[in-house]
Amino acid sequence: MEPVALNEILSTKEQTEQTEPTLSETPNSKKTAGPSAAWWPYALIAFVASCIVVGVVVGIVVQGANDSPAASDSQYSFCGSGHVFVRLLGQAIIQWDFRPTNPDLVAAFTEVLKSGKPDVVFSDFELAIRGDHGGTPTRPPALGNHHEAGPWVLDMLREYGVNILATSNNHAYDLANEGILSTLEELDRHDFPYAGSGLTAADALRSAELIVKGGKRVGLVGLVSAPTLYVYGGIATDTQMGVNAMQLTGLGGTVLPDDLAAQIAAHQEAAALQYDILISYHHNHYFQPIGGGATDEMVISDWWRNWAYTAIDNGADIYVSHGSTVLHGVDFYHGKPVLWGLGSTWFQTRKPDGSYEADAWESVIADICMDEATGETKAMRFIPITLTDQGDQGDLNSEQWMTGRGIPSLAQNERGLHILHHLQEQSNVNIVIDDKKFEAYVKFPIEPAAHAQKKHILTETNDLNGERYD
Repeated sequence: MEPVALNEILSTKEQTEQTEPTLSETPNSKKTAGPSAAWWPYALIAFVASCIVVGVVVGIVVQGANDSPAASDSQYSFCGSGHVFVRLLGQAIIQWDFRPTNPDLVAAFTEVLKSGKPDVVFSDFELAIRGDHGGTPTRPPALGNHHEAGPWVLDMLREYGVNILATSNNHAYDLANEGILSTLEELDRHDFPYAGSGLTAADALRSAELIVKGGKRVGLVGLVSAPTLYVYGGIATDTQMGVNAMQLTGLGGTVLPDDLAAQIAAHQEAAALQYDILISYHHNHYFQPIGGGATDEMVISDWWRNWAYTAIDNGADIYVSHGSTVLHGVDFYHGKPVLWGLGSTWFQTRKPDGSYEADAWESVIADICMDEATGETKAMRFIPITLTDQGDQGDLNSEQWMTGRGIPSLAQNERGLHILHHLQEQSNVNIVIDDKKFEAYVKFPIEPAAHAQKKHILTETNDLNGERYD
């Protein structure tokens, strides 16, 4: 069954009245019923009507029980049989367990993430676990950008529905070797497929595998590019545990040849495993320098674009990146989606209130419907979200106050549309916004965006070497 993109639904006046992308009819659905079956349309109408009534009632109850908008499978139906439903999230920085203090927010967003029954729910695990091996912080506490949590954080992500993680980022080493060891052990204990870090470079380069419905295999390769890896450590080698890194000669520089060769080989080896879908993840902090100590985080530098395309040329079906917490745009290359930055889905930072601009607390859920036989992208949808930027308990910037920060919810009304318009403006493909459902869709067949891409300059203020946002 083929998912129908939003532009097809909007092609006639009658179709604009539909509230959801639908799936095309199967050949069997057009068979003519015989006389003995003449009763069934009336029974079907009665059944559908009862379902609508029940659905409305349940929706009202769920909505009324939570401060955040809720979701249902019927509301977010998107990807049918014969396809793999991939849900991509922003990075996960969770340092305090907010489940006891914000159960309604957790329940509502869990329903959102599980709606439609996605096969893959992906995020970047941007912190170190303080587990059996302890660990010493590698970042000065005064910077406020040390990221760690206990093993419970993996239980929380499981409850949300996340089922595969990248671990290649500039915070995986925040508790030094001990944190790497604890994180790897806990990921194994929690049966989490992960890619991007390991006890050696070979471990960090290897791909992860997730088996989904019908035995389909989804692979993941994870890597990070960040100048502060030289400052705080954590690059995996033949004798050193850490992350899979692809480094540049400097801000505005070029990729180190040996690093590039290693990443190409890793993608080729993953492709040789014949995954049905291969995701290439890249955590990037080499932002474009613009002089005076400032960086433009929204510029897709030539080296960055070249790497994304190279990853796809060597077997990836999806390229997705994080690094800056600001939402970036979407491209397509040879029919494959390229997501330049999904910001954050969970963002619990120790930095004081006011350290971040408003758009650091905004993002989208990116849904991709892919043909399970070919890996071809058939539809792509975006659902806007917001994060709490302030706690609601305790003194300002206290540990208790921080617990309420960075918790995600659906974004609707004006803010939801603002987020989708930002995504549309930053993307180089045509994206159609449904202002009644607060969702957006890539227009198929793919065509270039008609608008002129807007600039969005961010200044490096809080950290060194391009780590403004964490």
